[in-house]
Amino acid sequence: MDTIFYLVWRNKYIRGYIRNKVCQDIVIDILGINDLNKNYQYLSLFTEQDKIDNNIQTCLVVNSRDDFDNYINSEHKDVVNDLELNGSSTGLPCNLIPHKVRRLLCSVNEQTTGNGNLPETLTDLMVYTTDLSTVVVNPVLGSLVSNLPTSLKRLCLSVNYDINATVQLPGSLEVMQPIKRLSHLSHLSYLRLYSLVSQLEKGMLPSTLESLSIYSYDKLLLPDVLPNGLKDLGLYKYNQPLNVGVLPPSLITLKLNEFNQELEPFALPQSLKTVKLYKYSNVIVANVLPSSLTSLNLNDFDGSLEHAPQMNQLSKLSISVFDTWVTQMISNLKSIKIRSYDDEQLDIRDTSIQHLDLCLALAERASLVPNYIPKEIKTLKLEGIDIKSNDLIPTSCIELTTDIKDLDLDLIPSSTTHIYSNK
Repeated sequence: MDTIFYLVWRNKYIRGYIRNKVCQDIVIDILGINDLNKNYQYLSLFTEQDKIDNNIQTCLVVNSRDDFDNYINSEHKDVVNDLELNGSSTGLPCNLIPHKVRRLLCSVNEQTTGNGNLPETLTDLMVYTTDLSTVVVNPVLGSLVSNLPTSLKRLCLSVNYDINATVQLPGSLEVMQPIKRLSHLSHLSYLRLYSLVSQLEKGMLPSTLESLSIYSYDKLLLPDVLPNGLKDLGLYKYNQPLNVGVLPPSLITLKLNEFNQELEPFALPQSLKTVKLYKYSNVIVANVLPSSLTSLNLNDFDGSLEHAPQMNQLSKLSISVFDTWVTQMISNLKSIKIRSYDDEQLDIRDTSIQHLDLCLALAERASLVPNYIPKEIKTLKLEGIDIKSNDLIPTSCIELTTDIKDLDLDLIPSSTTHIYSNK
């Protein structure tokens, strides 16, 4: 047994793998510069990639300027990837922070000094104040958020910071919390967050915002919270009531993946072009869906669209139930792409559709039924649908695309001169 152990342990790759897994997802506290120098030979066994892949943090807490100077002058400083600064004593010397640091936590009060830009390698930034009783104004904060690292993923600022600066949040940002106000971040047009724990309030978002996407947010949206110029909104975990007047009249795209609260008439702005309600299975009454839509997703909806308006601009439709009311809704269209989760094939023969892209997303392939394809069809694309007899494709069809393997061309009218299929 000892022989096997030593054979395994002599293997550099296996030894490193075991070490990384034992230390995975832990924080190794470095107790000052002396501790850093004393244990460098062990801490240096972790490569930079080891620490990234296994979420291993080697954390140094610095409480004085002298300690900070000793740290940045140390030949062993590169083993530290997690740095905590007492900004009241050390300041925030961004330009001196080593590029190996990926997580930075620092206190910034009104008297805290600072200069330079943070290293581009930084992925986590947490800045807080020890004085929560008053609003904190410090030019250092404006400089900080105006020059954020392009690789930053998580940003956390104290709620009582008053920041007045022009900022462009990096596209890599996933989490921002629990910021109280973003209204002073002028010229900000695009904001994407993984999570927001605080309540969105009036004046919190900048008026220049045009696109807002929050993966995890499920607090009631209140009137006048969203900017009047907002065009795109994605709230992927939101499942609270959506009252009339909450969504701005400028909105063009709305994505609500988990939303299933009953929609009130006129809650959705008439400006909308794209609506994606993937889990909505509630009722749809008159004046809920705007007639201006070009794209509509109702993947889980199994009710009636009796009160849906005629949609003369619709080009994409994804729906669970394909009933007569759906046929009526799209009857005037010339071109449309439909994805249906319903095995019911209704008569759309008398619609005006000339260009149809139809996918039946069922567990098993369906068979095309008679009098289904629009009689004026010119280009037709079928997915998940088999053609098993003739006279199913109108003679007006000149182009057919299908995923049928070994398509029987005898079942296709001779007028269809362009045929594309799996072979």
